[in-house]
Amino acid sequence: MPNWISDHPIVLLEIMITAAIFYLVTLLSSKVAGLRSFTKTSGFDFIITLSIGALLATTVISKNVSILEGTVSIVSLYALQMLVAYGRRHWKFVNRYIDNQPILLMEHGKYLELNMKKVRITRMEVKSKLRSNNIYRYDQIRAVVLEPSGSLSVIKHDPKNPLDTTLLEGVRC
Repeated sequence: MPNWISDHPIVLLEIMITAAIFYLVTLLSSKVAGLRSFTKTSGFDFIITLSIGALLATTVISKNVSILEGTVSIVSLYALQMLVAYGRRHWKFVNRYIDNQPILLMEHGKYLELNMKKVRITRMEVKSKLRSNNIYRYDQIRAVVLEPSGSLSVIKHDPKNPLDTTLLEGVRC
């Protein structure tokens, strides 16, 4: 029968040491990879962040994964993220295959139902984001965009400061 409350002190000490080692591995790897390793600007970045978290948990707790195997796995994910970031900067086709294109969900206060259907976003989800952005009338909305990261951006209509339309370049209509 498993012991749910406590474990042998040696096992707990091994977990503490392993956690400290992987904390340092992750800290050093993220320092080398740069601030990009903490962003969630795309689906790929989000997947890398989740994967690193899962690897950390597995390598700290599992007795079947060596410290070397865990270190190689984590460093490999950071290297992959750096490689993809390099590819994004230098080759447009990498962006097409790795990132989702932003898509317009509302324009001038009107829902774009077809776009919402394509990305499976409901009016209630959009309204929630509008409320969190202090929108209290539809005529305050210039655009709502579903970003590659999965977040919703609300661009307010301001007659005194018209929108620079280059901000919407690359956004599917």
